[in-house]
Amino acid sequence: MTTSLLTAAGRPAQSADDSRGRTVTESTSRFTASNGTTYTATNHLLPTAKGKGREWLLAWAGPADTTAPDFLTVIDATPGSPSYGDVVNTVTMGPGKGNEPHHMQYVWHKGDRLYAGGILSDTTFVFDTKALPALSVVGVNTSTDTPCGTLPDAYQVLEDGTAYGTYMGGPNVTGPCTYTNGEVREGNGAAGSPGEIVHIGKDGKTLAEIPAAVKGGEDPVQCGNVPDDDRGELCEPARHRGA
Repeated sequence: MTTSLLTAAGRPAQSADDSRGRTVTESTSRFTASNGTTYTATNHLLPTAKGKGREWLLAWAGPADTTAPDFLTVIDATPGSPSYGDVVNTVTMGPGKGNEPHHMQYVWHKGDRLYAGGILSDTTFVFDTKALPALSVVGVNTSTDTPCGTLPDAYQVLEDGTAYGTYMGGPNVTGPCTYTNGEVREGNGAAGSPGEIVHIGKDGKTLAEIPAAVKGGEDPVQCGNVPDDDRGELCEPARHRGA
């Protein structure tokens, strides 16, 4: 793995020393989303990131300082490694802050892209993992790409590399929303009800939006709506029953 392989689509790699005197190699990838915003992911690789046959643990997190960027941390999980348990790369995100990093996919296979959700920004980030422990952003799905759903939750990657994402919240705007399969559901707004399943491409594009609530609605006693809605037909059971 060389720095040039990681930065072909970004700015040239730069090196600097951290507070402990270690050389940090930076490289940045960029992706322009459908809303015109250009998102960045900047690697901060330590020398301990080098070597073949390594195993890595990834953590998708937000900072305690809300003025700082959200980030993906890559941790050495190679048994017997001298740097076992150490952070070898911190991938800082831009330009937005306060995405409230939530889930990634629960199962990852070598070569899969990484899908990571920002629950408050209503955004799904897609990363190329071929150069682990370095990552590059190759797709961004924003709130305008999923008009019928909000609050991205978890992901399941399919054999073709695309993914299903569960979105826990209702449509961007209160009222009826037409999904890509032609079905219509009444919704009570962002972070409300019902939820949906989003089929997301490897480039972050929405391939399909499918309602998670049945047309006839759920039992309002067992499955209440948040916010309250007297129609009693919106509840998405996976969210409200804690499944």
